Parts: sequence; structure tokens; C-alpha cells
Amino acid sequence: MLQHQFPSVQSNAAAYLQHLCFGDNKIKAEIRRQGGIQLLVDLLDHRMSEVHRSACGALRNLVYGKANDENKVTLKNCGGIPALVRLLRKTGDVEIRELVTGTVFAINLFFTSWHLCWVCPAWQWP
Repeated sequence: MLQHQFPSVQSNAAAYLQHLCFGDNKIKAEIRRQGGIQLLVDLLDHRMSEVHRSACGALRNLVYGKANDENKVTLKNCGGIPALVRLLRKTGDVEIRELVTGTVFAINLFFTSWHLCWVCPAWQWP
């Protein structure tokens, strides 16, 4: 459903994953094993903000918590950090900006700040 042709279906699928994995580390691991993180990262470059909002919310939940370090690495390896930075730069939507920064914050608990700068040259300190 994350690859469906209709953005509303993609958005609803991502929102459902966000809900499903909230506080459930087994579901988070299964979504990672099924390739869900890559599909959600791909949605960060979608043309519609509704899809951005849902994909960011799902990614934030997937990487949140110490037990989900493997999800953080997968997100980085899928190009998720540069995709999040691109989205942060192009969106004016406050809610999406908060979701992006929340996701980056959760990743930053695992990777050090200097490491984020190294893996994503686009990352700049304000």
C-alpha cells in the first residue's frame, strides 16, 4: 500500500504503520525486515505534504527508543538522513517540520552530531 498509485492510500498506509508500531518493538523490527523503512524514506520525496506527514510520523516511531538501534542504522543506510534534511528545507508545514526534527532527534540519540555531519554533508548547524 505504501507504493499504491493514490497518495491518499499511501498516506493512510503510512499512518496505520505509525499507529501499529507505537510502543511495539516487535512490530518495529518486522516492518524493518519487510523493507518498510526504505518505502517510507522514499515517500519523503513525494509531492504531497499529506504523504510527508504520515511517512515522517511512521519513521519517527520506528526509530524511537534504545531497542530500535537497528532501525536507526537502516534508516541511515536507506538514505533517510539526507531525505529528512531535504524535506526539512523544502516544507513550510510546521507539523511536518516537528516530525522531521523529532525523527532526527531520535536518530541523534544513537549517532553523534558529528557523525550526522559526516554521513550527510547537507546537514548544517543553524
